[in-house]
Amino acid sequence: LIKAAKRGAAGDSLADISGNISNIVNRINNVISQITFMPLAQIFSRFPGIVSDLAQSMKKKIEFVVNDNNVVIDKKIADTVGEVFIHLIKNSADHGLEPPDERLKIGKSECGKIEIRAQQSGNYVVIKMIDDGRGLDRDKILKKAIEKKLTTDADAANLSAEQIYNFIFMPGFSTAEKITDTSGRGVGMDAVKNNIEKIGGSMTLKSEK
Repeated sequence: LIKAAKRGAAGDSLADISGNISNIVNRINNVISQITFMPLAQIFSRFPGIVSDLAQSMKKKIEFVVNDNNVVIDKKIADTVGEVFIHLIKNSADHGLEPPDERLKIGKSECGKIEIRAQQSGNYVVIKMIDDGRGLDRDKILKKAIEKKLTTDADAANLSAEQIYNFIFMPGFSTAEKITDTSGRGVGMDAVKNNIEKIGGSMTLKSEK
């Protein structure tokens, strides 16, 4: 009985020690997490102001929606992610969203919409940006690609829509007829894709005209 009691006391002590170690490890992990990660919401917090300024300068009405789902991101790549999405927002506002009068003529709300959604997927963060603008002009992109000798008339017939859209990521590629202070200078989308790939990410593009 005495031996059993001693074993019980020792067992309780080991359990207490194990519990304390577990608590210490959890606290260390929390500290490390706070040092190396930051909320995406912190990066996205400046976007509404940027969208507001764009809408005013372009005389467009833009609804901007963000759902960060409390996702956190490595601080080392935070600046890159922020700059990438600032460029995408500008591109979408300038080239994607139609002016209010044009939207009304085709049965859309005069207010365009840009939405960003983030979610955790294993070790990756998936961030989607969606707008309800005019979409990419497949024929216009293909014509420009042929002009720039990125493809030929013969090969163009066999290209999928996705392959054609991906021409916009080629250096210096732009279909903009008018250069603005916001975008359309033939630089940017290639840099966006390169910057995402440099931090170990990937980029996919879908469009509906």
